[in-house]
Amino acid sequence: MISIAGHKRVLGIDMSPRFIKLVEVESGRGGIMVLKTAIDRITEDDEDGGPVRYAERLKGLIRNNGIKAKKAFAVLMPEDVIERFVSVPAEAGKKIREIIEWEVPKHIDYSMEETVYDYNISEIPDSSRKDVHLAIARRDRVEKLASIIQEADLCPEGIESRSSSLCRLMNGFSGIEKKTVAILDIEHRWSTLLILRDKVLIMSRRIENGTNDILESISSLIGCSEHESRVYMMETGFSEPIINGEEVPPLSLEYTVYSAIERSVDRLVADLKRSYEIFKAQNEMQNNPDIIYLTGGTSLLPNIDRVLQIKMGIETEVLDPFGTGLLSDESGTDSFAQLTVALGLAIRSR
Repeated sequence: MISIAGHKRVLGIDMSPRFIKLVEVESGRGGIMVLKTAIDRITEDDEDGGPVRYAERLKGLIRNNGIKAKKAFAVLMPEDVIERFVSVPAEAGKKIREIIEWEVPKHIDYSMEETVYDYNISEIPDSSRKDVHLAIARRDRVEKLASIIQEADLCPEGIESRSSSLCRLMNGFSGIEKKTVAILDIEHRWSTLLILRDKVLIMSRRIENGTNDILESISSLIGCSEHESRVYMMETGFSEPIINGEEVPPLSLEYTVYSAIERSVDRLVADLKRSYEIFKAQNEMQNNPDIIYLTGGTSLLPNIDRVLQIKMGIETEVLDPFGTGLLSDESGTDSFAQLTVALGLAIRSR
């Protein structure tokens, strides 16, 4: 086996406002083996308890699922990261860092001493320019996350944005080299829209519409609790007979749940189209994405890929990270769509 910086096992940690998601991997000559996965729900008591409570929950989740890795990579929440794309001259060379240091203050309302940032440079074929993907965060947000990881008896090796983690997964995919690919990561309070061209990230936008909007829509229309709304969302979802144009009684639960979810998804689709049209205008692009990949817990909502494909007019499917051929699984996990960010983090050391 190939050792990862002295350790074979690595843990990817995705902590969002509602869930802690973990993926433990081991890297070897045959690729990457997923050993263990774990998901736990965050409660209001956990949020009130602050970093200490989060660390306790994280430590318990690791212990209860037999996870052995000590080296960990984690992701900041979208609201804690500012992402920008900067074009620089191809001959900039070592001056790129100076350009970035000049660029960062334009996007923050706090001092540089309170700031941490990182960037990734992408070559543009047959161009006199290079694209730089810039990620900026407040130092205290990064240190807070790192302290939670340390309190859970782990060693924080790196902290990054969701977009970086998801893009890492896509690097192993074949057949998308000359395509424009969209990734829609639907989480509790937000969704993240990424656009990759030739496997290079060219757009990252946070959309203030996520799972919670769907739950509130169901709750409002049916008059039920958040827990009941989640059950309706995941078990009933977008009814196949309705999608196929079959007659369903308009007062039935099946029809009501469909209508409630569709109301929220229509708002999401409008936000997606608006964001991409603005991006196309700013970058003088004409084409739409060739395909949309769905990730996040809500990507498991029954038939959401079919409905989005109809409404967006673009081929849509739930992302299968094992389509890369670089990954294998012995964890027995049913679906990795909601674990893609944690998985992208875990393979960072490969």
